[in-house]
Amino acid sequence: DQLAASKPNLASVRVIGPSWQKTQNASTGYDLKVFKITNSATDAALPNKPTLVLFGSIHAREYAPAELVTRFAEGLVNGYGTDAEATWLLDNFAFQLVLNANPDGRKKAEAGSSWRKNVNNSNGGSCSASSFGTDLNRNFPYHWNTVSGGSSGNQCAETYRGPTPTSDPETQALMRLVAGTRGSNGVYTGGIFPDRRSDDVSTPAPEDYQGVFIDIHSAADLVLWSWGDTVNPAPNRNALQTFGRRMAYFNGYRPQQSNELYGTDGTTDDTMYGLLGVPGYTIELGGSFFESCSSFTGTTLPNNLKTLRYVARALWAPYTLPSGPDTTAVSLSASSVPAGTPVTVTANVNDSLFNQSNGTEAVQNIASARAYIDTPPWASGAVAIALSASDGSFNSSNENVTGSISTSGLAAGVHTVYVQGTGSASYPVLRSVLTAFGDKVGFAPTLEESLRQLVSDDSSSSTSPGTTTPPSGDTSQSGASSSDASTQLSQAVSDAAQAMRDADAAMSKGDWTAYGEAQTRLHDALTRAEAAQAALGTSSSATPNSGTPTPTPSPSPSATSGAQSGS
Repeated sequence: DQLAASKPNLASVRVIGPSWQKTQNASTGYDLKVFKITNSATDAALPNKPTLVLFGSIHAREYAPAELVTRFAEGLVNGYGTDAEATWLLDNFAFQLVLNANPDGRKKAEAGSSWRKNVNNSNGGSCSASSFGTDLNRNFPYHWNTVSGGSSGNQCAETYRGPTPTSDPETQALMRLVAGTRGSNGVYTGGIFPDRRSDDVSTPAPEDYQGVFIDIHSAADLVLWSWGDTVNPAPNRNALQTFGRRMAYFNGYRPQQSNELYGTDGTTDDTMYGLLGVPGYTIELGGSFFESCSSFTGTTLPNNLKTLRYVARALWAPYTLPSGPDTTAVSLSASSVPAGTPVTVTANVNDSLFNQSNGTEAVQNIASARAYIDTPPWASGAVAIALSASDGSFNSSNENVTGSISTSGLAAGVHTVYVQGTGSASYPVLRSVLTAFGDKVGFAPTLEESLRQLVSDDSSSSTSPGTTTPPSGDTSQSGASSSDASTQLSQAVSDAAQAMRDADAAMSKGDWTAYGEAQTRLHDALTRAEAAQAALGTSSSATPNSGTPTPTPSPSPSATSGAQSGS
């Protein structure tokens, strides 16, 4: 409240509904509140800002999440105008933060109890004074009460799911905030996120979905994504997994599908992803439920602030941006120069920043890097300034880059410099297009020719002026002649097409084991196709357009630096 009062142009607090106790006695319960932070001065120009929604401490005894979310907000608001990244994030995005999603339960925990649930004691059962209440993270509507052991019907159990989905006022308030209200046609409207996904288990959310939902818990050292009630993969599994492994690099936690921890149903992350299509995650912080201040400030806080900043940088295109490299640092040769004096920008672009502790994520070489002044790379009118590899060539997954920026024509004042890198691997775009073809698997006789055309189109793409084309591959190292590579490419394309057919057939039958095997074969075939392309010397670093991030070459979430022009 104090932060919102002191900086009303950047922060506001809104009541979203009552706690269960307040519905019984207004003088003893609490309001649920959302803390919204963004630069309101840019709202008119950007009326639909991509949004990060965070829930903290929906399980009352988990203290650290509420503190982490609070400090994340404080860092952005207090850094506005001096921290270049905080400034551009608040200018371009919005953050809606429920610092404490279970205030009644929190008061029980503060009194010394290891309290998890809310304090709803109206559902019957012969519960002791320490065991009543509803587990709010089993009371959400998507796949409520669907898996054995995922929740409990016993009113006294810690995972009691409530008598019906969304039965409790806290859950109702949180659903209204994020999803809105469900219409007679089954579509949610009026919430933070649009409803852009069918409610089934097989339809993927569109790749251009913007924004991210994260529910923060403790204390299992995990980054989790859907589904929680089945071993079957979510339809956006590849993108969710890639993003999850990026997050887990920064906090060091194990990235995994939620059900690997244990089966759950009626949860926040499955509900937001399942009903709306927004990328939904749970982060289980380390430490303990009642974590010590030294542990929190020494490890949990700094590592997870890095994670949340990375997520914030990817909000424009969370299903595609994480497949490209991250810009980890940006600096300028001078913080203030007379107008017309060039400034040298240096940055680091790195594609290897994945947590590889649970499976392996492919790492690609950097293909190019570009700087932009005052306009983010995806915005209309953004003008790219080509940067060069500091060592002379783009041939590594981790590159330092540099270039000169003209300040001629810039007005006196502070300007923002964005840096974005792209990766050399071609399979992200093939994977994207293959997904689109998947619905047309009945046209199998033409599918292989379509794939070959994609390879041809990709290899013949022109490079924009100022970009650097990566080495095309050394056939002497691969041991393959041009003829051999051509044969290998043809076979890889054929194998990819067959894997697509098999995946589509498995999905239609609900055979998720076969579906996973087909996806693995598809990835292997695309990797072989990429290697064959490189051996043929046809790989290209086609430049994405300046208006929209494209998955290949894969753009990174942008890092920024501030500089003054004028004296």
